[in-house]
Amino acid sequence: HGGGWVRPCEDKSGWELIEDRADSVKKVFEYAASGHGGVSIARIANTECWPMPWRTRKTTKHWEHTGISRLLRDRRVIGEWQPRRIINGKLSQDGDPVRDYFPSVISTDLWHRTQAALRGRPGPDRRARGVFADVFTGLLWCWCGVRMERKSASSRGCTRYYCLNRKAGNTLCPSIDEESLVQTIFRNLGNFEERAFRDDTVVEALKEKIKIAEEKVSDAIERAKRIVLAIEEGGSIPSLTERLQTVEAEQHKARQDGELARLELDKVPLMAGEFSRDLAAQALEWIDDRSCVEQRHKLATALNRVVKSITVYEKTKTFGVVLKDDSAVGLPILPRLHKRKEKKQAKRRNVRLKK
Repeated sequence: HGGGWVRPCEDKSGWELIEDRADSVKKVFEYAASGHGGVSIARIANTECWPMPWRTRKTTKHWEHTGISRLLRDRRVIGEWQPRRIINGKLSQDGDPVRDYFPSVISTDLWHRTQAALRGRPGPDRRARGVFADVFTGLLWCWCGVRMERKSASSRGCTRYYCLNRKAGNTLCPSIDEESLVQTIFRNLGNFEERAFRDDTVVEALKEKIKIAEEKVSDAIERAKRIVLAIEEGGSIPSLTERLQTVEAEQHKARQDGELARLELDKVPLMAGEFSRDLAAQALEWIDDRSCVEQRHKLATALNRVVKSITVYEKTKTFGVVLKDDSAVGLPILPRLHKRKEKKQAKRRNVRLKK
């Protein structure tokens, strides 16, 4: 059956959109594509009283993140209907989805942008109340071999990262302050991975094309797997083979589009040292300001696209960074530059006051 945002036409010729509910669906996808999580979207929807786009029950009175999560993966919003049948006692997908069965609520581009954003987003255990609290989650490791977790600043201290072994009382591994981590990583990555973090119009458009192309490739691979499974289970060989060829052609075109966008991105002139310094300063502002959800999402996504892991070697004062291409680099840990500058400025002010 159709989603709660459609209803059968009066003449039974198909389906039509329920405009106010369809508008809610569009808003959900636009917010998700821009970096908002399910909890954040639910909060906005309840505050602004959006009509709920699913078939309501007596117990359904408010927007909840679980419903939003299901909606963001429901292909009926782009007009597809997935046939199903009972296989070995389980309701399973029966071949490829039927396209244009329902009226589309959102464009396929918005669908792929959203799926790309969801793939690059940490799971529920990696966010705090719908707001990205830690752009390094899943990437940061202690030299002793376990993950490091962020601990927010106390009234007298600063935000720091502690290894799980130390938190469990098993080791005395030293912690690392967040500002040194941000300064070191983004100043250096800003130099040799500048294009991954640039957000000017040309670079952002090319990165968006690459993300959409990657999502289309991933989507085509999943559809091809379902078709092959249907063939193995005795489906109509000629029609399924034709569908498989179409999907493989779509996958090939998406790969080509992604490669062309990458070539164009490589041609964009670099800004060098000035960019890396500004990137580190901007990253600190976005991390400190809890309202900068979208900015932190972009920062975390860019970081995860280029970095595989970061290991803290406190004794040698270095970070061991492994990039996605498996190359590795050691980075000397920079001091807390902002705090040091603030202390120097405060001393100068005190000297002037004494004079």
